[in-house]
Amino acid sequence: MVYLLQQLLTEAAARQPRRPAVSSDGCLLTYQELDRLSTKVARALLRLGVAPGDRVALLAPKSAASVVGLYGVLKAGACYVPLDPKAPAERLGYVVRDSGAAVILADEARTPMAAALAGSGPGLRAVVVVSGTGVPGSAATSGAFGTSTPRTPGAPSARTAARGAVVSSATITAAPLSRTT
Repeated sequence: MVYLLQQLLTEAAARQPRRPAVSSDGCLLTYQELDRLSTKVARALLRLGVAPGDRVALLAPKSAASVVGLYGVLKAGACYVPLDPKAPAERLGYVVRDSGAAVILADEARTPMAAALAGSGPGLRAVVVVSGTGVPGSAATSGAFGTSTPRTPGAPSARTAARGAVVSSATITAAPLSRTT
């Protein structure tokens, strides 16, 4: 039997809702909270038209918020493309373009960075910001993770794994991008 990460999270939330799932920088999320918040992210992505197989770039440091974002992307059936907030802007822009990201998902602190990247990809439809007081189905054939690796020195290339992924409150603001032609 094939299990996807997002399915395992939902099952864990049903079995042990109050059990700690993620702890990061003093923020503790239970399985129930992680499941609820990631579902909220997934719904926001789906409202923006994110479809199975679309790439969603996640601009956040390693944290409880990034785990919420990752599960939200997977629950929407999309591919997760990590963006390192410490990387130079040129590299981030290249990864957004090369991956074909449809949406950038960012934590509140990275809103200016995400806004600056908004013009990076021709297929980029929206920037979604997750904020809150702590941190902010899916097809089995959907991609789960996208990453960039160098093709030539200094030039990353997007790759996608073609298999399913083997806080008490949050506000999600989805801002579709307007294009002028």
